[in-house]
Amino acid sequence: ATMVSIHSKEENEFLKTIMRRKHYQWLGGYRKQINNNIFEWKDGSKFNFSNWNAGEPDQTSHAKAMCMTVYADDVPRWFDNFCDMTRYQLCQKNLSVAEKVDVRIMEQKSNTANLMQKSNQSNVDLFKQITNLNTKIEEKTSKNFDLKKDIELEQKIRTKNQYV
Repeated sequence: ATMVSIHSKEENEFLKTIMRRKHYQWLGGYRKQINNNIFEWKDGSKFNFSNWNAGEPDQTSHAKAMCMTVYADDVPRWFDNFCDMTRYQLCQKNLSVAEKVDVRIMEQKSNTANLMQKSNQSNVDLFKQITNLNTKIEEKTSKNFDLKKDIELEQKIRTKNQYV
């Protein structure tokens, strides 16, 4: 994710839906040089829209006022601000990544559904195999228990014979 860049009135209006009202938050814009009002977006996209508050940007001569904030009100308005102030950041994520994930999830769901259909018959066979294996394991366990008893009995007899 990167700090948000705003390119239209609609994007700026969208900020109202995600921001806490009456709070300032960082945007991804910055002033490249002191004593000018030219701002750029940190993500490298074109600075083709602005919604500055009246009189803004107004701190062109301050070396620390190189960053941009937005104030959430009826219409989100922008301000130049000191970069060392504590504010929440607004971030954005490239939708193409999310879309790829969605497509991959849909493919996985489809594959899972196909496998489940194909495995219905296999599950019946698999259940039979597991039941047979469990039966064999129980038989072996029983035989091992009997064998252990026989060994213990034989050891007792040997011990008795040593003392006789």
